[in-house]
Amino acid sequence: MPPDKRIFYHLSGGRIVEEKLDNAKWKPGGGDPAKLPLPSGWWDNVPLQSPFPNLSGDGPYRPTWDSLLEYEAPV
Repeated sequence: MPPDKRIFYHLSGGRIVEEKLDNAKWKPGGGDPAKLPLPSGWWDNVPLQSPFPNLSGDGPYRPTWDSLLEYEAPV
């Protein structure tokens, strides 16, 4: 997708705000994943697993692809 079409969202004042990437202010993520106390498995400096246990709650689905594949979308 071209950079001018990329839209990002962030939380500001309790509202989800749409924002376009500002190349003048953007910096790539930094840090050494090996030194952070997070589960292994990273993509583009973002952890693939939540660092918070039981974040998914008690609903019928778990935060796994196998669980989500059991979901049947309404027609």
